[in-house]
Amino acid sequence: MDIGSGTTEPIFAVEGRRFPSLTATTLDGKTMALPEDLSGDLSLIVIAFPRWVQQVQETWTGPFEYAFSGNPRVKAYLVTVVAGRLGEALTSRVDETLRGALPPEKHDRVLTYAGNFDDYARQLGFGDISLAYLYLLDGEGTIRWAEKGTTTPKGVDSLLNAARTILEEFR
Repeated sequence: MDIGSGTTEPIFAVEGRRFPSLTATTLDGKTMALPEDLSGDLSLIVIAFPRWVQQVQETWTGPFEYAFSGNPRVKAYLVTVVAGRLGEALTSRVDETLRGALPPEKHDRVLTYAGNFDDYARQLGFGDISLAYLYLLDGEGTIRWAEKGTTTPKGVDSLLNAARTILEEFR
């Protein structure tokens, strides 16, 4: 997932829908329900599988957080999906790796979901698990923009422009 060599594609089918209720655990050990526990006017939810999480953090979430670093109404959350029968057994290992790789101030916005992800995958337009899935949610939990893919400059621009447009509605 190297910026500049990737590909992105909109997920139009999910735009306008409420993000499905998903309960996961933050790296600092708190249980969080998405979108119910989100705060602010705009939240970026990035979902990825363990192999890609570090790259997603650097190439998608990083530019978003940088662009909106001075705005407390905007938050970014990274959800790692550890699916399948071994999901719960691998969760502690994944969390330990992420805790070591990410600064402590991000631990409350990095979550791990373990378990069957099939229903969520259908509702959120999932397919290829080597891609990141990004969702911009408004304060009501409605998906206002969605895209999947590896990072490209065009994809990052699309994300940032969509976020700015949505924030303008709240002025």
